[in-house]
Amino acid sequence: MTAGTTRRHGCEAPLHPSQIAVVAIGLLSAVAFYGFSVQELPVLVYSAVVPLYSVQFAITALLFAIISSFDPGQPRRQATQPHDQEAIAVPPVVLSDVKAGPELLTSHPVVATCRDCGRFAPTTDTRHCGRCNKCIPGYDHHCIYLNTCIGTRNYPLFAGLLSCSTLLLLTQQIVTGYAISCLLAPGQDDGKKTRAAMLCVLSVLPLLELFFLLVLGTFHLYIAFRGLTTYEWLYQWLEARRPDTASTGASTEGSQVYC
Repeated sequence: MTAGTTRRHGCEAPLHPSQIAVVAIGLLSAVAFYGFSVQELPVLVYSAVVPLYSVQFAITALLFAIISSFDPGQPRRQATQPHDQEAIAVPPVVLSDVKAGPELLTSHPVVATCRDCGRFAPTTDTRHCGRCNKCIPGYDHHCIYLNTCIGTRNYPLFAGLLSCSTLLLLTQQIVTGYAISCLLAPGQDDGKKTRAAMLCVLSVLPLLELFFLLVLGTFHLYIAFRGLTTYEWLYQWLEARRPDTASTGASTEGSQVYC
């Protein structure tokens, strides 16, 4: 993306390498599951697992596609002008100068001018993303795996994707573990033991993905409980680690948050 160009959504070129990698890994995991794991299951278990996994995979893929192709930025009308008369009466402030923190988020309309793009923002939790080159209402973070920002407009979809992806991988690991146990049952020949070893190898990467998603999901539950966004949590964490910020005049306000 050239300098000054605004990214509308995550499907615009250039695609991020992490975005390509996560799609490739997801497809390979599904191929390994359909091609190897479920083939070792009893008929009744197979007939129950395949439809369940297929529905989970379809929902996860759909959410991924929607978030990647959805513009998380504010509507064009709001980006170019204040949205009501009450907001016009409030003196403009520079958005990037507003400190992060839930106690500082106002409940009334405020005209805020972004220092980077000069556009109006209706709330003080709007932040400018340097990668997308636009302001995002309720900015949480820029997700490199979706190649787009996560904010107020798409955070519920992001939470749904996180939940569905976790359930999908959990189902995959449980089924693969059951298939391995069937192959390693007493009396099985060496060929089945070899297939069990192959399934163990194929399950390593999805297991790492599941661990990452569990950690990420736990983190988002934690900040949701505290009423923070990822940006606000990181800002407060950096401020706590830099007690001399006020005296030196340094600021962490311009930090970008990626995942």
